[in-house]
Formats: sequence, structure tokens, C-alpha cells
Amino acid sequence: MIFKFEKNKGRKMKIVIVSIGTRGDVQPCLVLGLALRSRGHEVVMATEARLRPLVDEMAQSSSSAAATVPRDDDDGGFEAPPPLSWRLIEGDETGIIDQPGIQEMLAEGKVMKMMRASAEWKKKFDASAIMKSYVSALEGADIVVAGPLCLTIAMCVAEKMGCGFATIIPGPTLPTSEFPLWLVPVPCSCMNRWTYRVLFDALWRQERKRINEFRKRELDLPPMSTGPLATLERYGFPCIVASSHVTCGPKMVVPSDYPPYAIMGGFIFPPDDAIDLDNRLVDFVESSSSSNKPIVYLGWGSMPAPDPVRLIELARGLCDAASCRGVLVAGWSNLLDPTNARCANAIEEASRGEVLFVTKSVRHSWLLPRCAALTHHCGIGTCAAALRAGIPQIACPVMVDQPHNARLLKRLGVVAGIVPFGKLSVERLLPPLKRILDEDGNGPLCDAARDLANMIGKESEGNLDRYADAVEGASRFPLPNGI
Repeated sequence: MIFKFEKNKGRKMKIVIVSIGTRGDVQPCLVLGLALRSRGHEVVMATEARLRPLVDEMAQSSSSAAATVPRDDDDGGFEAPPPLSWRLIEGDETGIIDQPGIQEMLAEGKVMKMMRASAEWKKKFDASAIMKSYVSALEGADIVVAGPLCLTIAMCVAEKMGCGFATIIPGPTLPTSEFPLWLVPVPCSCMNRWTYRVLFDALWRQERKRINEFRKRELDLPPMSTGPLATLERYGFPCIVASSHVTCGPKMVVPSDYPPYAIMGGFIFPPDDAIDLDNRLVDFVESSSSSNKPIVYLGWGSMPAPDPVRLIELARGLCDAASCRGVLVAGWSNLLDPTNARCANAIEEASRGEVLFVTKSVRHSWLLPRCAALTHHCGIGTCAAALRAGIPQIACPVMVDQPHNARLLKRLGVVAGIVPFGKLSVERLLPPLKRILDEDGNGPLCDAARDLANMIGKESEGNLDRYADAVEGASRFPLPNGI
């Protein structure tokens, strides 16, 4: 049975959005939550403790964007929307990426070794406590919205509560015959749809026993006989595909065989005030105009940095060789670790010549349009920001979807070169960077980047309203017991 959903007619609801993983996994869900909050709904963001600072930062900085909303009564007045709050999901399954040993494995491309270490890391956490935390985190929801890494368990809890359900995924991973899933290369297009099935079936086999034990022990529900993909196809609850059409194979259009419950309307971008502007960064960027040196965004900080001093020296050396200035974004890496005196000294030395500025995070919508080029790890969030900014790139992928994203950017004509992170050096990075800078805003790379920026901007304009409509519509069909 496929339910039809439509825009909610003004009723204020409690919406719990649950997502775990990296910042890239959680941030689109959080931005959607802010959009729902601006409509007057009570929004709760449930995620791991490691990501609470992100929730708090964005909730506070975006408070002015929804100063008042219409009251839920007949008086026609206005009121402040409920604050966006946070609830805990126990565990930290992806927190292993912050560990020094893992960073070295990733930097060296030892993916299989990293996966074995990841399995050992997960044993540190109480699996039962993690699963129970979903019950308390989702309590009282009228609608549950689940990210991809916790889809099945959130679906089960929503089923028990009898509430509405929707999911949000960061890319086109619903089955289609038009292009294969990037994880499963096949020699023939006739196998395209099968590539999605094989992955979802493998994931379901991996979690089926654990999920069904949880359903019996904690939820008093019968076992699930099929996985989340089959459940989605059976009931047709809203599935937000928060990605651009450029990710949809060579045609770059939403697949014609996508079901009506799939809502794909472009990348989700954070509000412009999601990150405060550092006045020192503003001064650094503005002073570049007088120095006649272009700014280059260096996004390596979101990748493993087993030797942060070497990374800083590499950034400084590249800027000197290319006669440019750089903004090195530390992200979640240890580049700005206050206990690392060598790293602090290296940053101070690089900053003294006003060649390099190192910062924890930046407002992409402000900084990237002021840059001549950027080099980054090709996480989908940074790819989206770079495409919207309309500037050429150098791809430095590490693992998972990053090599695929790098190849996509290359096919789109906006990448001057692909240099795997483990092989970063001034000698490898300088030729593609010089190629970008030599175009000076006029050349095939810059032209392609501008064209794509126009496309990205148009398709994402107003998309949060469309996505929020879909979530509100989920209230009209609660998941039945026994899915």
C-alpha cells in the first residue's frame, strides 16, 4: 500500500530528527530541522554527544531567522517558535575517525585494516544501551525523520509509537535502472537496478538478527521479514533525496523511474549565519585584494592529519610556490590542538608572513566565492558548497564516496586534477593549481564551474520548503505495527 501525502494544514507538531555519523551526515538533517522550526513546530535533534556542539551552534546562530511564527489559534497573533533541542543517542560508532592510529590508516589508504579496527572500536560500546536510547530519544514524536545510518532502528521505534515517518538520504541511492550505484560497478546497464538491491540486501542481512531481537525485547513487535528498502517501497513514506541532479548519472536529471514518494530537489545548504564570521579572517581575505594575490581554500583539515605540522608546512609551501594566499580549514582534525606546541609554532610561523590563515570552520557561502580555487577531500558537503560557489577545484579524496565524488567533479569539468590525500605534495598539487590560477577567471574550468553554480543555485532555491512540506505530510500515515 502506498500512502499519499500532502502539506500539513498548519497544525504544530513535535518532530524528532535522528541522525548519527559525521558532520556531513548530520548537518543536512539539522538544517531541515531549523526550517521546520521556523514553521512553529517543536523540533528535537537526536544524535551522538560528539555532535551536540554542532546542534547548539547552529540552533543559536539561526535563532534570528525565525524570530516569530503565527500562533496556533484563531487570534491571528505571533509568538516565538519553540527552541530546537537535543537528545542523546548513546555510543559513537564513527568517532573512531578521530583516533590517531585510524588517521594514519586512512592517510595511507589502508581501508580494510581500518574496517577491522572499526569493528573492534564498536565493541567498546553497549549495543543494548545504544538501541534503548533510540526509544527515549524519539519519545513523544508526532513525526520521526531518520538519517541513513539509523534508518532501520528509527523505523522500528516509529512503528511502535504509531507516528508518522520520513527519511532523508544524502544521495541518489534509491533503485533505478538509469545508472548503477557507485559502490557496485557493473559491465551492463541491464544490471543497474540490481546494484542497489545487492547493497540493501547485504546491509539487511548484517543487521537483521540484532534488529529483530530489539523488536522482541524492547518493543514487543513481531520480527521484520524484509529490510528497510522493501518497507519503504511497500508503504511509500516520504524519502527526501537531499542531492543535486548532477549526481544522477550522465543525464543529470531525476530518474524517470523514481517513485512518487522520492522528493529530490537539490543539496541542503546551511543558513548564511550558521557559522559566525571571524573578523581576523575577513581582514585576511580583504587584504588579499591589495596584495594582488588570489585566495585558495585548503580543505584538508577535514581529512586525517597524522602529522599536522607537515600539513601546515605543505600548505605554506604550496602558497609560496603558487604566489597565492591560503585559508586552511582545520575541521575536526587536530590542527588547532592547543596542547601541540609544534603545531602551534608552525601555524604562528605560517601566519606571520600573512600567507596562510588557519581556522576551525568557515562560512562557505561567504568565503568560497572570494576564492580563486579550492582543494578538498571531496566529502559530499564540501562538494556541494564548492559547486554552488562556482570555482575550480583540486580533488584530494581519501575513502568511501570521496573517490567517486572526485571522478564526478572531474567529469563535470570543474576539477583541474585528482591528487589522493596520501600522495599530497607541493610537486603534485602545484601544476593543477597553477592551471586554475592561470585561467584568472576566464577559461574552460572557470566557465564550467560558473555554469554548474547557476544550475545548483536554481535547483536548490526554495527546496527547504518542499522538503519541509514532505515531512509535514508524513503525519497523515503512521507506520502500522507489523511492518
